Amino acid sequence: MVINNALVSNDFGIDYATSSCPSQLCDFCGLSDISVGTALVRYPNEIEWAESAKHLLRKRNGALIAELNTLNANGPLLNEKPHETKTVLLTVRLGGEIVCDDEKYDVDAPDRDISRYGLVPRNQEGFKIELVARANFGPPVLTGSLSVHDCCAQAAHKARVDRMILNAKTHMSTEIERAQGNKCGKNISIGTDPQDRTYWKFESSPESLFVLEKSSGEKRQCLRFSLPETIASVILCLGKHALSTELKRLYPQAFNLLNSGKWSELLQKKAFTLYQKMEEKLCEVDTKNASNKYDSINSDFNAGDEVLVQSIASGVLWDANIVVVAKRDEGGPIIAYRMHYKEWSSRFDEWVAPSRVLEVSDENIEKQQKCSSTIVDYDKDLSTALRNLKASAYLCSPHRARGFAKFPNFRRLLDSPSSATLEDKTIQELKAALLLVEAALPNGSLKAVWKVHTAQYWRSMLSESSTPGNLMGCLVLLENAISKDWLRPNCEHLISCLPRHWKSINEASVSSIALRLGTLDRGLKYGMAKDDNGHWDNIDE
Repeated sequence: MVINNALVSNDFGIDYATSSCPSQLCDFCGLSDISVGTALVRYPNEIEWAESAKHLLRKRNGALIAELNTLNANGPLLNEKPHETKTVLLTVRLGGEIVCDDEKYDVDAPDRDISRYGLVPRNQEGFKIELVARANFGPPVLTGSLSVHDCCAQAAHKARVDRMILNAKTHMSTEIERAQGNKCGKNISIGTDPQDRTYWKFESSPESLFVLEKSSGEKRQCLRFSLPETIASVILCLGKHALSTELKRLYPQAFNLLNSGKWSELLQKKAFTLYQKMEEKLCEVDTKNASNKYDSINSDFNAGDEVLVQSIASGVLWDANIVVVAKRDEGGPIIAYRMHYKEWSSRFDEWVAPSRVLEVSDENIEKQQKCSSTIVDYDKDLSTALRNLKASAYLCSPHRARGFAKFPNFRRLLDSPSSATLEDKTIQELKAALLLVEAALPNGSLKAVWKVHTAQYWRSMLSESSTPGNLMGCLVLLENAISKDWLRPNCEHLISCLPRHWKSINEASVSSIALRLGTLDRGLKYGMAKDDNGHWDNIDE
């Protein structure tokens, strides 16, 4: 009888009503419990079994049994009887993985594994009785979305275990073949990721990971990762892919960095070191350019002296006072000056290399005037529409976000061939307007994601834009990169009323680009800076 099956509940009060499921059929054989004479049980499907297999085979519990009160503030839940408790089965996940109990469950009979002892009835009432009984004593619970006979469950479990063992043997054979092949000079890849990139490890450089990019023509790029922290970042990017498990085994140092979380700290230190080297290189180039352009450089200045400071981006000479002199050590050479620019807010004080500091002489004042005429020349290059933009008044102001980038060549942008259509000429003028706004953005107005290489790529993408959709995409990228603190409240509200980005790009036109760009230009605080207390300071006053 069904009652005397091996799946008899630990509750001795079980009867036929708590075991039968007359309206359900087995998901494996398609027969009912009456036809086979075996009660239907709950069994996991392929995905559910794969998640819990590692816990099942180690005979560890991965499910919790909890009792919930069916009462709430408004009365019973789900038409349950008052003061009745409901028993439920819970699983705890951490990072998408099921968390199991460390305590191993000992099965009395050596020929019975946890899959047989863990099965519970499909019948709802029998399932509840089984959970209540197992909450006090008994083996862990194995459940799932399938309804199968006990014999079908055992056959499926055996087949799945056999397949797992076969896959493990195949994997082990592949690993042995690769290890022996590499020793004999025959290179075999570690595996392939979802993007069809192949991963390699060579005996000549066992600490390095080589990644061969997918073929895109005649040439294929091979990337080499030699540091444990960089290999750890590759493993992290692979996520739950089977290849990540193999890389963790082959590169234990990277795996230890992942577990400790130190890999990100090491990468940040490396990036900071590269940034420092880049700054030193730029400073060397700046010193060389300054010494070539100006012959009368005098670095022996004192605090309080009036000097001229060369702008990095445009070569303009600015009137300034020295606030502080910095030396490498007492009596050593001067390494920097702290400058305050005349008629500018103290918020724009900065440290300047000695190579950019000039004495106030007749010769340098004459050069300053020539630099001022250069600014006028830039203004002459602008069309009437570009001069109407607010950004044009701040193009040569100090402390712009463009940093070392040179001014755009507006004259070349606005020169269109005679055969160009009116729309082509308008697109070129909108390109120049976008570059003008980007060049005039104040320092600090851009979010941290807008790096130097990001700005260079954006300018390159803008120069290649030939359709309103591409141009609108560049405008949207710049708009997203600007911090909301540098937008006037009315501008932020107006931009929010404009069509969403995807709609703006799909339905872009020269008029919609001009409207959006004009709104952004009028709403930007080009001449505003934020002090330490969070208040705005107008540098134009």
